Amino acid sequence: MDLYHLHLKGNHDKQYKEGSTIIINDNNFNNRLYDRVMNTGYFVKTSDYPRITIIANALNEQLGFAPLGEYVNLGEIIPISLSYGTATDNKKILMEASQMLHNAAINKRELSVEEYRKNYEPTKPSRLHSLYACDESGVEYWLRCLLDGDIDIYRIEPENEPFQTNEQLLPDETTTYIDSYNAAKRYFNPRSRDLNRVSDEYLVQGRVKILEKVDEIRRNSL
Repeated sequence: MDLYHLHLKGNHDKQYKEGSTIIINDNNFNNRLYDRVMNTGYFVKTSDYPRITIIANALNEQLGFAPLGEYVNLGEIIPISLSYGTATDNKKILMEASQMLHNAAINKRELSVEEYRKNYEPTKPSRLHSLYACDESGVEYWLRCLLDGDIDIYRIEPENEPFQTNEQLLPDETTTYIDSYNAAKRYFNPRSRDLNRVSDEYLVQGRVKILEKVDEIRRNSL
């Protein structure tokens, strides 16, 4: 069976060359999801909100507090913006907060799933240190999902048997950490019944040969 990796440019780009072999394991490969989880912060640059920063610093001076630094927790300036900001200020800051809340939900899910894996399924690959792949029927689906960057598509040949599961089995992002942790069992013990096969995903570790880049071929056929 042919497997395909949809590579979002900007992560390990130099490794992806036709005919090359890459080695993927927990020690040497942090994928894009890992970077997203580990590098998400909840701070903003005060220079991005000059008017709100001026107001916040004036209030801090009245209270005897130090002025804001270069970065500030978004939660500290939302109340000030809602009280004193313009409609444009509030829209911008609430959009930023919305994205941060979404990132927090992703982080909670991924960290709970990883903790469950370590505790109960240590022989199965980590979502944070695997190469993701799909079969041919899933390429179009995953192209629609990955809309946040330039994509190259590679046909690959894993040396080891990849772990096949399905995106639909991931815990709901809206659940608590403990509920997400408990629900991770389904993801690591998939059953094919009632699943949409186009959302199957393969977690690949070990030696992987890059057979060919099929980006243009695949795009022309969709």
